[in-house]
Amino acid sequence: MNTDFKGHPLPIEGLNSPKLRAAYDYWRERCGTRAMPSRDDIRPEDMVGLLGNAMLVDVTYDPPDLRYRLFGSDIANAHGADFTGRSVKDLEPEGFNDLIWRQYMEVVASREPRVHKVIYQTETKASNYERITLPLSSDGKRVDMLLAVSEYEKRFWQDVEQDAAAASVKSASGW
Repeated sequence: MNTDFKGHPLPIEGLNSPKLRAAYDYWRERCGTRAMPSRDDIRPEDMVGLLGNAMLVDVTYDPPDLRYRLFGSDIANAHGADFTGRSVKDLEPEGFNDLIWRQYMEVVASREPRVHKVIYQTETKASNYERITLPLSSDGKRVDMLLAVSEYEKRFWQDVEQDAAAASVKSASGW
């Protein structure tokens, strides 16, 4: 199977997505004078326009795991599955889960927000999206949860076979 997963960091200063910018600004506001807000500082009613694109990820250390506490409905629709209650290691296909794990762990280690561009390509699916991952801490020192918000380009997942068939019909009809 031909798969390709790429991810690269983007500068926070250059956030173009209104959703990602709103998530970052909200997180900064909730920090106050602290390095990171806690989960208790985050109110769903303040994030109504972002909830479908939001994920909450529990961070455990012994053993290390990243488990989705919340997997937004738009994200679940894009993936074709709701990963609430499941580990990042359960994401499919193999390799994609490793990429997301590494990106989330960058935030855990640095204790600072990160923005990533993710490119997902298999033989049948393709997607490009940007995600901001924001650390949360109940004690102000150790990251125990992540708030992530993703925004997909144009549409969630492109069905490569359907797109190829549509292009063929378009070409044959002279469009």
